[in-house]
Amino acid sequence: MNKQLFKATALLAGLNMKNIAEALGINTTTLYRKLNNESDFTRAEIQSLRKLLKITPQEVENIFFAD
Repeated sequence: MNKQLFKATALLAGLNMKNIAEALGINTTTLYRKLNNESDFTRAEIQSLRKLLKITPQEVENIFFAD
């Protein structure tokens, strides 16, 4: 998970963490746990985020599957 790239991509899309959590139907605290690798994003959440952030499959790879 590349947390900084995720946050930058969200900012470029005009969204904050509260907006993203609401769009996913989760609590903001839960979102931060996922960003801090305390829990994982589900496949459905990643697909929703791809649409919400308007990112390519390669960008999904760079954000969610980075070492």
